[in-house]
Amino acid sequence: PCQIDSPRNYTYRGALSIMAIYVFLRINNLIKFLLNFLYLFFLTLIISGAVGNEQVADFFRMETFGFDHWFEFEFDKPTENYGNWTHLIFLGFVSLFLLLSDRQKEYIRRLDFMWKRQLKKDQEEAQQIKMVNK
Repeated sequence: PCQIDSPRNYTYRGALSIMAIYVFLRINNLIKFLLNFLYLFFLTLIISGAVGNEQVADFFRMETFGFDHWFEFEFDKPTENYGNWTHLIFLGFVSLFLLLSDRQKEYIRRLDFMWKRQLKKDQEEAQQIKMVNK
């Protein structure tokens, strides 16, 4: 369960912010990607403890998303905890999914626009042929 003071709660809030960038902003995909990259960069600084204090990094290590086994290597000490990075992996997956779906939506919108333009052109040609045949 996601408690109020849970690290997952803050990660879900971050995912909602990323969704707001991709869903509600009607700007170029490159600008959306840059905004998302900057947002993830600042979240990386905050979650890793590089900005602020080390207590923030310890807070995000408390609860993981289950990706922490990706960071287990033979030469690591068993006491090392990479739990805070699992939040960034989750947000990275959310960002990648939203980027791909946004690109697909843009492609479908452009294709629909081209089909409507082609239909209008064909209708005008049919109207002209109809006038010529009268």
